[in-house]
This record gives sequence, structure tokens and C-alpha cells, in this order.
Amino acid sequence: MSLINDIDIDKLGHLFLYDPNAPMIFSSGLFLWIFTAFMIIYALLCKRDTSRILFVTLFSYYFYYKSSGIYFFSFGGSYRIRFLCCPMDV
Repeated sequence: MSLINDIDIDKLGHLFLYDPNAPMIFSSGLFLWIFTAFMIIYALLCKRDTSRILFVTLFSYYFYYKSSGIYFFSFGGSYRIRFLCCPMDV
């Protein structure tokens, strides 16, 4: 039980916020731990295709936000404009 009591909620909340002084990069320790958790959850979703695709998409958005910050929102805006203005070829 002491492990659960040692978790600092404030530091845990900072994992989800962009820090311009410390963006997440592939060689950071934080990325290693988050990617390890990603691989475990991905392996558990091996039989559920839709859930697995959604999980990979959400993880990709999270990583892009943590590494790029404000550019994440411009990426989302350009994607929406492309989706609305340019129909997909079938």
C-alpha cells in the first residue's frame, strides 16, 4: 500500500500537459515508460480490431501533443479542413 501512497497526484497530472521546456522525445525516460504501457495494452487488444485502432490513434495524438504542443491544434484544424473541403476518392 505504500507504493500507492507515494504517488504524487500533481506530478501525475503534468504527464498529460505540454511543457515547452521539456517536450517528449523518443529518447526520454518518460517515453520509454509510456511506450511500454502502450505495448502491453496493445497486446491485450489483439483480438479487438476497432479498439486497437482507436487506441493507437489516441496514443499517437497524445504523443504528437506532448512533443509539439500548439502545433497539435493546427494539425487537427488542417485535418478537419481537408476532410470538409476535399472529398475522399473512392
